[in-house]
Formats: sequence, C-alpha cells, structure tokens
Amino acid sequence: MYPTLFEIFGFGVKTYGTMIAIGIGFALLYISRQTKREGLDVEKSLDITLYLVLSGVIGARLLYVLLNFGYYKNNPSAIFKIWEGGLVFYGGFLAALAVGYFMLTKNKMPVWKFLDIFATALPLGHAFGRIGCFFAGCCYGKPTDVPWAITFTNPESLAYPVLGEHIHPTQLYESASNLMIFAILSLSLKRKKFDGQNALLYIALYGTARFIIEFFRGDERGFIFDSVISTSQAVALIIVPIVLFILIFKLKVASAIETATKNKITNKNQKKK
Repeated sequence: MYPTLFEIFGFGVKTYGTMIAIGIGFALLYISRQTKREGLDVEKSLDITLYLVLSGVIGARLLYVLLNFGYYKNNPSAIFKIWEGGLVFYGGFLAALAVGYFMLTKNKMPVWKFLDIFATALPLGHAFGRIGCFFAGCCYGKPTDVPWAITFTNPESLAYPVLGEHIHPTQLYESASNLMIFAILSLSLKRKKFDGQNALLYIALYGTARFIIEFFRGDERGFIFDSVISTSQAVALIIVPIVLFILIFKLKVASAIETATKNKITNKNQKKK
C-alpha cells in the first residue's frame, strides 16, 4: 500500500506512525471527556494516560524484539525503528497495566474506575493503529481467494514476503473488530454494574477477536505447539477464560446486591404504609 505518507525536506513521514498518532489523539479526547463526566481529575488522567501509552509502546516493541531475536541480534540498530512496524499488543498491554496500576495508586486515583475509561478508549486508538499496519504492510494475512482479498505491490511494504499475492486483509479485520469492541464498551460504560467491568470485558472481547483473527494471519510472529497456536492465541487461551469467570462472578454479586437493596427499600416502604 503506502508505507510512506509523504516526504518533507527529504524525510519520509511514515503512514504507520501517523495513524498511531491519530489513534492516540482520539483516545485522549475520549478519556478527557469521560474522566470529566466521572468527576476525575482530567489533568492527572491525561498525564497518566501518556505514561500508559509510552510504557505500552515500549512493552509492545520489547516483546516483538524478543519474539524475533534472531533478526535483531544481527541488526541491533533496527530495534529502535518503531516507525517501520513491529509491535506486539499483549506486550504493550501488560506493560501499560503494570505502570497504570502504579501511577494510579501513587496519585490516589480510583484504579478500576479509570481503567474502565482507559479500556474503552483503547480499542478506538487501536483501530487507527491497525489501519496504519494496513498501509505499512505489517501483520499481513495468509494467501486466499476470497472476493475481498488484497494485494500488496509496493516494494517498500513490510508485506514483502507476499508481494503480488492475494491475501486476507487481517489488519482491517482487526481494525473493524476494535471499532465494534469500542461501541460495545461505550454502551457498557453507561450501564456498568461495578468498577472494573469494562476493563475485564475489554480483555475478554479483544482476546477472543484476536484469537480468531490470528488464524488468518500470515506473518511470522512466534508459534508454539508445532506452529499451530501463535503466542497471542496461547495468551488468549489462558487469560480469556479467567477473565470471563471473574466477570460473570462479579456481575452475579453486583446483581445480588442490587436485588437485596431493592427488596430492602420495598420492605421499608411497605412498613411506612
């Protein structure tokens, strides 16, 4: 596609990095609006979000480098060329989660209430990032004959191993799934039963979507179990069931408390009568 958006003074501005920046911008706007509605400190929230973004990028790149250590061992300078693509989402997620918990606790902010907002904004920003992947050519799909197959022809594309082949547009699959997750979480945020609900729901939804889309990916990204299950799928297989169990349990407890409270109020009203 178009890995370089345009050139200025001989310097090529990469489409991948540009789309990530746009995604971060929209996510920040959403977080700013929602934290204000929730009565949280907007300035602190945005500061913490920037720390989360930075730690997320570092974590995502670090895991990618570890999974492709053979290449980066011989090309150490390429480790810092993030604009060329090469970020593993789960690495970034885990790094951001750890940093976020530390920063929120340090600033005495409600951890789970903020993470609900952040988790809702995350797929919005991620959707733009995956469009950046599409233009850069990374995270490409397997060869296919489906009517919506795409073909990369630009020699600068990161999809150089499959140039000229009809392949699945897996980047667009994931972008679309992230937008759907954002829509679901936006509705959930208005009706949530407990703090932390959206954070858990996001992990379950994204993990499931990512597990399915991985079957259509054609790029090298690390495999286990005789190259059948990718690293991301293995993570999803472990995390998603645990998160779903916690989510269902917490929802049942919240519903039980809500029912008990309503019954208590009803009984009080009947006694007054």
